[in-house]
Amino acid sequence: NVSERIGRDERTVGASAALAIILDLLGMDRLARRYRTRALDLAERMAHPLAIGSAYLSHALHGFNRGGWDAAIDYFERSAAAFRNVGDLRVWGAATSVIPWLVGFQGRLAESLQRSKELVRIAEEAGDAQLRAWGLLGIGKSLRQLGDLDEALGPLQEAVELFKDIPDELSVSDAMSELGLLQLRSGNLKAIATLEQCIRIAVQSRVKGFLTTQAYAGLAEANLRLAEHAEGREWGRAITQAKRAFRTATKMSKVVLPGIESAYRAHGTCEWL
Repeated sequence: NVSERIGRDERTVGASAALAIILDLLGMDRLARRYRTRALDLAERMAHPLAIGSAYLSHALHGFNRGGWDAAIDYFERSAAAFRNVGDLRVWGAATSVIPWLVGFQGRLAESLQRSKELVRIAEEAGDAQLRAWGLLGIGKSLRQLGDLDEALGPLQEAVELFKDIPDELSVSDAMSELGLLQLRSGNLKAIATLEQCIRIAVQSRVKGFLTTQAYAGLAEANLRLAEHAEGREWGRAITQAKRAFRTATKMSKVVLPGIESAYRAHGTCEWL
């Protein structure tokens, strides 16, 4: 409202795009769409690169959260190009760092890994710890998905420590989610503590990370693994925790979709047991 009154259209675009992202995470789809559309329409009329980058970013994040991978990749690439053109390396990196995840969701894991490695290379040249941490998170995620579990551990652990040093609580939560899934795939039941810590950070910070649904789904699966080796009350407790995590993952998927497939798989296993 202030930007509109003083005629600063580029700030109006930035504020509208930011509000759209927040409303999206709150599940207020209709209102989010209104601000997202408004931001892009105004940015394109202005042809202001920073405004265009912000508007594209809000559309990209919506596509990520709702499972529109192709559209999300397109908007992230447009947003990254706009910020790169004005020399904003940090926001360029924020947009660029998510593309490998989306490419990985489509099964293009080798490309996903290469994109994250390139981000780390640029981060090292620029001496930017935040960009390096985003790249390491992407590398660890891709290696986990490729089944290179031993190789994935180092990048994920380093990413967690870098995010803590920055500090960036949202990204700490996302990196802990990936680390927990890696432990789970390795048969390490420490995954439960790691995923619970990830969720605790998200709750305390009042943020919904990109991988929040994934964390709850992983927690459901980890508790089912625990139930396989338990009896009596311990078995019942593990099953109860798994069902609770599944329900929360399902609820979260209405806002952040990635990870819901794992939650449904865990739910099927739970019902079978």
